[in-house]
Amino acid sequence: MKKLSVVLLVLLGAFLCASTVFAWDDLIRLGGGSIVGAPGNMMGAAGIRYGSASDMFDQDGEKQELADTGTELRIPLWAHYNIINNLGAFAILPIVSMNKNLTPDGKDNSGIGDIWLGARYAVMPEGLLTVRGALDIPTGDDEKGLGNAGGFGIDVAALTGKKIDKIGLAGELGIRYNAEDSDTKWQPGLGFYLNGEASYAVTEKIPAYINMTYLNYGDGKFDGNDAKDTTVNWLELALGASYPVTADIRALLELEYKLMGANTPADYGVGVAVFYHFLKK
Repeated sequence: MKKLSVVLLVLLGAFLCASTVFAWDDLIRLGGGSIVGAPGNMMGAAGIRYGSASDMFDQDGEKQELADTGTELRIPLWAHYNIINNLGAFAILPIVSMNKNLTPDGKDNSGIGDIWLGARYAVMPEGLLTVRGALDIPTGDDEKGLGNAGGFGIDVAALTGKKIDKIGLAGELGIRYNAEDSDTKWQPGLGFYLNGEASYAVTEKIPAYINMTYLNYGDGKFDGNDAKDTTVNWLELALGASYPVTADIRALLELEYKLMGANTPADYGVGVAVFYHFLKK
């Protein structure tokens, strides 16, 4: 009986982990580029992302059809302020709404997701090397599928970028650790991710870009027990372009598609965002 209970707990943990991961990560996509900027600069952004999935990647990476389509509406709010030379701080607050087909409790849920608080420091000039540290504050309700998997988390990453005439190249490499969530008892494995982007100035005002993001969480634990075959990973392709509405306002449109994955929805997404310079030096 004890062995059976452990197996059931592990299976429940695997469901909690796999059923809340769309191909979007607030920190990776909104944690800032490698250029920090001048002291006193402040920028804010608000966006809307809609994601939809009618299939699920199983533990072997094979697509399995869902009984009903799962959807997510995400509204990330982002702010960044440059404190001193080469050092900036940021915060990301997502508002999340998910339908019942991909939530752990089987209900339509809405609310605040996990908040990210972090800082970036430019180690080398002109964006060649910047380090970023961030804290995952577990404000989202994991039992409703609104927060990131697990509890309190720490993320460390290295960012780089280079612009040559009309072409821009950027990338980031990071690792992530989350503790056990006190309500769901789920703790994901160590996270690792890679993100790369290439942009091209189609016109003087409109840069277009292609972005690739790979994220992998190792096998997790449920209530302290190892949960085998619960690795979560995905590879996402994003295509987008931005346009300067005014000198201080820039609008962005992006299309996203999950190319492959494991224990995660096979979703696609579309997002729009507006960035605004509150202070500019």
